[in-house]
Amino acid sequence: MNCQICTGSTDVSARYDCGHQICMACAVRLVFLYMQSGCPLCRGTTEAVVFSASSPACGTSRRQWKGREAPVAVFYEGADVRDRMEDLLSNKCQKCHRRFGSLKELKKHYAQHGFVLCSECIGNRKDFWNEIRLYRSSTIRDHKNGSLGEEGFSGHVLCIHCKIYLFDSDDARRHCNLRHEACHVCDMVGIRYQYYSSFEDLEAHYRNAHYCCTFQTCRVGKCYVFPYHTELLEHLTRFHKVNARLSEIPRPGRCSIPVMDPFKRKKAPARVSVIDPSGGNARAPMAHRGGSRQDTASPSTEAELPKYLNRNILEEERRKLQKRRLVIDRICKAEGNEIEEIINEFLGDSIDVTEAFNRISKVTGDAAALKLFESAPFGPKQSVVEGSIKALRKRVMFPKFVPSEPVRYREPERKGPGFTVIDLHKRK
Repeated sequence: MNCQICTGSTDVSARYDCGHQICMACAVRLVFLYMQSGCPLCRGTTEAVVFSASSPACGTSRRQWKGREAPVAVFYEGADVRDRMEDLLSNKCQKCHRRFGSLKELKKHYAQHGFVLCSECIGNRKDFWNEIRLYRSSTIRDHKNGSLGEEGFSGHVLCIHCKIYLFDSDDARRHCNLRHEACHVCDMVGIRYQYYSSFEDLEAHYRNAHYCCTFQTCRVGKCYVFPYHTELLEHLTRFHKVNARLSEIPRPGRCSIPVMDPFKRKKAPARVSVIDPSGGNARAPMAHRGGSRQDTASPSTEAELPKYLNRNILEEERRKLQKRRLVIDRICKAEGNEIEEIINEFLGDSIDVTEAFNRISKVTGDAAALKLFESAPFGPKQSVVEGSIKALRKRVMFPKFVPSEPVRYREPERKGPGFTVIDLHKRK
């Protein structure tokens, strides 16, 4: 039969309660390595999985598996099927085919052959003994850095604080959540996954890169960091009754504290030689044929890349857009889409900064509009906004007096008396 998962042919299959069958290798991997109890084809639950040959020998009986632990009951039909299952799950050497009781013993044995196993791959990849990749001691570091050019693999993640490798970005994030400190202020302004080694380093980062309250009461309570200088000014005036100006609050500088981002990896150049996973000789990667331009490209090609294709510039613009949207949602989330359309018109030179401020003020009010222009990034128009912010602030804090016409009161119309004078001397 042909397996519906790996499309390979097999003479030993595994049958689930629903009637679906897959090959022995896929079933052993799912049941014993991934600990999955359901059918992979219909997602139905099953109580038992039966391994049997397509052409069983006469007199074979069904027996329950008593080896490696499984999430469901496992049965096999025939000693040959049992032996093949045990062979897949064993710790066997690819060179001399000796079996060992544990992976630790197998790793120690491979050292005698001059090979090294990657601890991160063994602990996380669901591979059988014949699928484990072997490396030399001179190339194991290149494998972890992702510079061997292995297909479908870009390297493990190095924790710069602990100096250890993690299997992938998700594993590195779990490690950072348990061992290190994340900056929630950076997360608020759109810069996510910034982890510092300890809380002392995190506080040093606060002082260098964010706006901090210096009062002892706030520092003791660990509630003294703000993402924007306008919020720090509001905090100082409201809670500490400080008569301060926005221009008196110092701007943060450049932070030099080491930071760990589990989703940001360094691109290491690929090496010319790659160790064959099977332990053979080194092989060179395939060269480009036909003398293409890629073979003669100069080192300055990356520097001459257009701005609209430069990943660094595109990533920076994306972060600015995300930060501006976070500021908009923080100040006036209900009208966020309308405000963003006005800002896009301003960035596209359809309207000037004054008209943009006036239109946003009609939607949110003068105070919220001023806070938005002080906090949000405006990309190429940032210098225009900074040059106009003083006039806009003066306009909001000291609105222009608009004279109005005095109210004129009209004299009420005189009406006749409500009675009639009767002349008694006049005869009828």
